[in-house]
Amino acid sequence: MEWNLTNHAIDLEEQFFANQDAELVAKLKAELKAKEAKTALASASGIKDPAVIDELFELGINPTTLAALSLVPLVEVAWADLELDKREKGAILKAAAEKEITPGTASYSLLENWLKAKPDKAFRKAWTDYVHALCQNLSAENKDSFKKEILESAYFVAKASGGFLGMIEKISSAEERVLSELEAAFT
Repeated sequence: MEWNLTNHAIDLEEQFFANQDAELVAKLKAELKAKEAKTALASASGIKDPAVIDELFELGINPTTLAALSLVPLVEVAWADLELDKREKGAILKAAAEKEITPGTASYSLLENWLKAKPDKAFRKAWTDYVHALCQNLSAENKDSFKKEILESAYFVAKASGGFLGMIEKISSAEERVLSELEAAFT
């Protein structure tokens, strides 16, 4: 067969549409995978609000890292004064161990990142939205218990760095501000 411009144009057109089809298939697969991941996250978290699920998903929170979200208040308090000391880190790691967030898990890896560098503010907003959505599904008694557990852990971290030589339980004004903001998330 002799090559001509018409055959070349047809080949280019077929290649163009083959590339378009491949891109569409890849996009559809990615959308399906994201939808499945969001459904799994909604199931694991008990959250029905699609906006909250989308927000968590965009931050990389999934069923395997959802447990780390419970530590956001502690991390926020520890970073309130823009530095995290070893006693605060120890208090957070103790809380993580109590929640069975252990080395080698995805939640622990996420926590390690937060201990190295202050997490983006989007995580605090996501945590707040998560608490709002979760509290809608809780009885008043369970909501109060949940709030108490979170705030007690956050105060424990705030007191960890202490005052003079760590001997006086002193909470900085920056930590007090963050603790107030965390408490407000439950209203």
